[in-house]
Amino acid sequence: MAEEYVMRVSPDGQVSQTRIPSDQERKSKMDEIMKQIDDADAPLAPIKRMIAMEIANIGKEMITCGGELNTMAAIDTMRVKALSEQVKALRELGKELMESDVLSKKDFLNFEGPKLAYVLEEYRQGAVDTLKKIGIDDGTVQQFLRQWRDLMMENELRIRRTTEKIEFNTVEKDKK
Repeated sequence: MAEEYVMRVSPDGQVSQTRIPSDQERKSKMDEIMKQIDDADAPLAPIKRMIAMEIANIGKEMITCGGELNTMAAIDTMRVKALSEQVKALRELGKELMESDVLSKKDFLNFEGPKLAYVLEEYRQGAVDTLKKIGIDDGTVQQFLRQWRDLMMENELRIRRTTEKIEFNTVEKDKK
């Protein structure tokens, strides 16, 4: 990759040049940020800190591009604009991370999922065992299970709707 320089001409005719560090030289954290984002178990705080550091590095680079008036102002302006776009992209990345973190902590209940089916079967079996333990005969236990199944099937749609409305620790009971 070719090196980039900013040439400055002072009002008295002095010419100076400043080499612009490449992304690798300014120790871009983008590869590490992307690796951390790809890791579902990575905590959000260090990723946000790396994004902030990347924004700070770009800001530092913008300051070196700007500054004194010179004949290369148009090139400096374009470079600052490109760096500004990088900062905007990094800020959007930070917002996306926050939104995905919120979604990952949202409580979803998959009614058709195998885990819920397993848990409900364990509770059902616990109820059957308890009924038998207190001396209820098998016929009555089976009658109870049929009645309970029918009642739950009648209320399934209401239960699903109410479950979707639940936010954090608040539950409003949906009356029949």
